[in-house]
Amino acid sequence: MSENPDSRSYPDSARLSLQDSRPSIVQDIRSVLENKGLNECYIAEKMELFEGVETNLKALAKSRFLDLEGRMMLAKRINVNIKQLEGFYEVSSLYS
Repeated sequence: MSENPDSRSYPDSARLSLQDSRPSIVQDIRSVLENKGLNECYIAEKMELFEGVETNLKALAKSRFLDLEGRMMLAKRINVNIKQLEGFYEVSSLYS
């Protein structure tokens, strides 16, 4: 009888999802907008784009509205370089 991989015991750290291990992309995007000094009305309007978004990848795809400065700030926050982020935006735009 083969062992069910779900029945194995894993350390707590192995069970953490990506979302558990770092702040939500939506919060990172809000922080970027706030750090840019944008007014709260504009920020609230942009954050409405993320209502109902269930994954970080979908939220990240919706953040294409950010200007270059915002994109650079977001890339730094999520530990990617700007080229990787721009590449993600390019690919995700083909599917939205």
